[in-house]
Amino acid sequence: MDPGDIQLPAILDPILSFLADALPPSLYNFIMNFFSHCLALSSAIFNLVVALLSRSPTEWNAQTILPPLISLLAAYLALASIYRTTTWMIRTSFWVAKWGIIVGALAAGMGWFAGATQNGGIVAPGLIKHVGSLLLDTLNGRNRNAVGGERESRLGGSQSRRKSTQRPKPWESFDRHREWQYNEDRDQSEQGSELETLFNDLMSVAGQWFGGDNWWSTMMDGTNTDERSGARSNTNSKSRTR
Repeated sequence: MDPGDIQLPAILDPILSFLADALPPSLYNFIMNFFSHCLALSSAIFNLVVALLSRSPTEWNAQTILPPLISLLAAYLALASIYRTTTWMIRTSFWVAKWGIIVGALAAGMGWFAGATQNGGIVAPGLIKHVGSLLLDTLNGRNRNAVGGERESRLGGSQSRRKSTQRPKPWESFDRHREWQYNEDRDQSEQGSELETLFNDLMSVAGQWFGGDNWWSTMMDGTNTDERSGARSNTNSKSRTR
């Protein structure tokens, strides 16, 4: 049975006219399609029940039972398809919105932190250093390291140096411009190492959480020792070559 062949009661005509004027065409068609299949399902159930109750079980045959049963299955599958399609669209929309917000927030955060490591960025320079210091302050106390001593901080010195080294005027001497450029290059190199400083702070915090306070420091000390040994051997080989 085609759902479009079902005649709706005349009492529903004012309601359908109001919905057709108030709702968008796509939403109105969806509602009409849904209710048509619901009516088809109800009609198939009613016809099947009537066909079964109008005869005794000994008189049941395929010609009597199969038509309403097929109509019932067709209406049920149509409603199930509408339900699955609608729920899939809703879940997909929420999934796209959720991950779009997450990816957008991550991209904005990366741009924010990247701007913190450059002069004239989005936020004040040294924000990455502040994040690492905030983590250590939360775990160990304000300006304290893992053993309770005072933690060394180079942020204040670098900020005061930036404030004291302002760009010279065009008419000032060449030496003054060269000194300013040297200080700018040095500040940029220090800002570039703030990511490494933050990484070391995070690894130190992770080591304290897992009970190994000095494992990262020991590994880094060993790495630095190997680098110094390699640099010393290269220097000795160059001196012997000369």
